[in-house]
Amino acid sequence: MRIICFAIFFLLNNVDASPEVSLDLRAYVDPEVNIERIDDSGDLDIFSRAERRYRITSNVEKDVKVTFQSQNGWKLRHENDDKAFISYEGIFRGTNREEVIGEKNNVVSLAQSDFLDQEYEFCMMFKAIGSMKNFAAGRYFDRVTISVSAKY
Repeated sequence: MRIICFAIFFLLNNVDASPEVSLDLRAYVDPEVNIERIDDSGDLDIFSRAERRYRITSNVEKDVKVTFQSQNGWKLRHENDDKAFISYEGIFRGTNREEVIGEKNNVVSLAQSDFLDQEYEFCMMFKAIGSMKNFAAGRYFDRVTISVSAKY
């Protein structure tokens, strides 16, 4: 019994107690640059001159590169005639800027300072190059992929 009392007394008297204690907290957030389409419309007819809206979000402290890739080389291809096509270009409209996107220029660089609360919104409109008289009747198609990445 004396040994148990001695052990309890020893343990209670050797505890360093304090009125406060600290705990270091940590977190890691993956760097991300993403793009989303704001409107919910479907395919786009380039003769309509309608715009499509996009939002880029970025939590990196770098400039952002927006790349536009055309599956058919900035040409709408006729569905039944490989020789028939409609050349076209895009118009990028963002805050205080407008740029032509197409075969000669398919990249837009956005400075980190262009983003407001880690977001940047822009519109795209596509238009045909050339006269309607030169286009064969029928359906034409292409797919443009817009990708975003941080510039390192």
